[in-house]
Amino acid sequence: MNVHEKFACFFQDKNIQPFAFLLSKKLSEGHICINRKKQYAEDLKNSIYEDVDFCWESLKDCKLISTVSESRKPFFMEGDKLYLYRYYNYEKKIVEKLKNLIDAGNSLAECRKQKLTSENEFIKKLRMDETGHSDLVEDEKTDWQLTACINSFLHNFSIITGGPGTGKTTTVAKLLALLFRENKQLKVALAAPTGKAGVRIQESLRNSVENNDFFKHSVLKEMIENCKSFTIHRLLGYRHNSPYFRHDEDNYLNYDVIIVDEASMIDVPMFCKLLSAVNPLSRIILLGDKEQLASVEAGSLFGDLCKSIAAMNQFSDENIEFFNGFLSGNSNISANNYEPSSELLCQHIVELKRSYRAKDSPEIINLSKGIIEEDDDRVKQFYNINYPAKIIFEDQSDHLINEYINNIKEYLNKTCIKEALNTLKNSKILCAVKNGPRGVYAINKKIEQILSKSKNLKTNKLFYENRPVMITKNYRDLELFNGDIGIIRGGEACFLRTDDSIYKVKPALIAECETVFAMSIHKSQGSEYDNVFIILPDKADNRILTKELLYTAVTRAKKQVVVLAKEEVIKSTINKSVNRASGIKERLK
Repeated sequence: MNVHEKFACFFQDKNIQPFAFLLSKKLSEGHICINRKKQYAEDLKNSIYEDVDFCWESLKDCKLISTVSESRKPFFMEGDKLYLYRYYNYEKKIVEKLKNLIDAGNSLAECRKQKLTSENEFIKKLRMDETGHSDLVEDEKTDWQLTACINSFLHNFSIITGGPGTGKTTTVAKLLALLFRENKQLKVALAAPTGKAGVRIQESLRNSVENNDFFKHSVLKEMIENCKSFTIHRLLGYRHNSPYFRHDEDNYLNYDVIIVDEASMIDVPMFCKLLSAVNPLSRIILLGDKEQLASVEAGSLFGDLCKSIAAMNQFSDENIEFFNGFLSGNSNISANNYEPSSELLCQHIVELKRSYRAKDSPEIINLSKGIIEEDDDRVKQFYNINYPAKIIFEDQSDHLINEYINNIKEYLNKTCIKEALNTLKNSKILCAVKNGPRGVYAINKKIEQILSKSKNLKTNKLFYENRPVMITKNYRDLELFNGDIGIIRGGEACFLRTDDSIYKVKPALIAECETVFAMSIHKSQGSEYDNVFIILPDKADNRILTKELLYTAVTRAKKQVVVLAKEEVIKSTINKSVNRASGIKERLK
C-alpha cells in the first residue's frame, strides 16, 4: 500500500476514499485540487481504487466535505473543484492578501504620482540606452524597464517578468534608486526561495550598479549595494521543529520594500506565508520568468498570477499618458496597450520584452524561444550543428562529461574557497531525471570515477576533499537550505553566504546532501552558468519532460549550451506543457 492509499484509508467514509487518494496523488504532482470535468481513470490504475465506482454524486451528503469556508472539515468543495481544506485556505488567503495590498496601494497612488512628477528630470536619467536597437520589433522598442520601475513605485504589489537577459535586476536597481531618493532610511529586503538564488540576486544587483554609468558617481550606489539578501525561510524567521514562522499576519516583517527573485520557484503554502507577513502598507515586488518551471512542490503560483490577466503590459489611458511623460518619444507605450479590464492584477504586471543577451548569445535566445513557442522548425535549426547552442542526437555523453571536466578541474588547485566555488559554477551538467543511465546519480558517479582514476580526487570516504555537495533538506538551525551548494575543504563543508563570506560546518551535521557535479534541471533554477550540458532520458513518454523543463535548462546558459537527446524526445518535449490544476486564476479574474 503506497502513501496515497494509506492517506485515503485514514478516512472511514468509503465514498471519500478514492477522492482522498486522488487528491494526495495529484498534490504530489503539483496540483492543488481535482476537477469534476477531468477524467482520472489513468490515475486510479494499479491502485486499490482501480475498480471503484468513481462517482462525484456520492459526495453529495459527505460529512467530511465543507462548502462554507468558516466550517473547517478535511475537504472543501467549490464549484467543480475539490480541495484539501488546507490548500483551499491557502488560495483564499493569497487572493485576500493581494486585494488588501492592491487597495492600500491604490489609496496612495495619486500622492505617489505627484512625487514621481517632481522627480521627472531624475527619472529621465534612468531611461534605457536606445542606441543600436533600430532592428527591434515595435513592442521591444518600448522602455518596459522604466515602465516597470515607475509602475512598481506606484503600487504595493507588482510583478516584473521577462526572459533571460531582459534586465529584471537592472529594473530593480532603477526602482531602488527612486525609492531611496524619496526615503534614504528605507528598509529593503531582497529574498529568494534558495540560498544560491539569494546570492545571485545580490551579485546581479551589484553588477547592475557597477556597470551603469549613472550609478558610478551616485550616493545611491552604496545604498543599493548594502541591501541584504535572505532566503524566504530566513526572512520569515524559522522556528525549530515548527511549520510556522516568527513573522506572520500578527507580526509583520519590518521592511518597507520586499523584492522576491525567482518567484516561479515558490510553492503555494510558502507564498501564502510570505504574503501574510507583509504589511499592506509595504511594497512587495515579484521577479521571475513566467515561462520557467513551476515550483517542485504544489502549485504553479507565479505562472497562475501572470496568466490571470488576458494580456501583458495593458494599462489604462490615464496611466499610459502618465508613463509616457517619463519615456522618450521613441520608447513610448503605444495606445494599443490600452485594454480596459476588471481583472485584479491588471496594471500590476509588466513583462520586459527586450533581451540584452541577444547580441552576446543570440543562438541560446533563439533556441529558448523556439522551445517555449513550440516551434519545431526553429528548434530544428540547432540539430547537429556547431553553434554555441546545439542539439546532438548520437550518444556523446562521454565527450560531454570530458568537456565538462576540462572546464572545471582547475577548481581542485584553487586554494581560495570562493574561487574554487566560482570555478565549479563556470560549467554544469543538467539532467532531467535523477535515476537511470542518463540521470543525476549515474553521471555524478561517472565523473567521480574519471577524476579518481586520474588521481585528481581521492574518493575513498564519503566527505572526501574537494567533493562538491548540495544540501537536499532544510537545516534551519544551521541556516542551510535545500539547494545550497558548497565544497568539502579541510574536513569541513564550506558554503558561500549572501554577504560573500564563507560559512563552515562539520559534514556530519549535513548528512542529507549529494554530490553535485551534475544536478537536476529543477535544482538548477535560480542559477546561471557559462556552459551548460543538458542530458535528457531516452524515452519520449517520460512525464517529467515538458517545454518548460527544457526552456529552464537552456536559459541557465550564458555562453554555450549543448543538449544531448534523441530527435523524438526533443519533439515530444517541446510539445508538452505543464498544466497544474488550481483555482487561483479564476479567483483573480
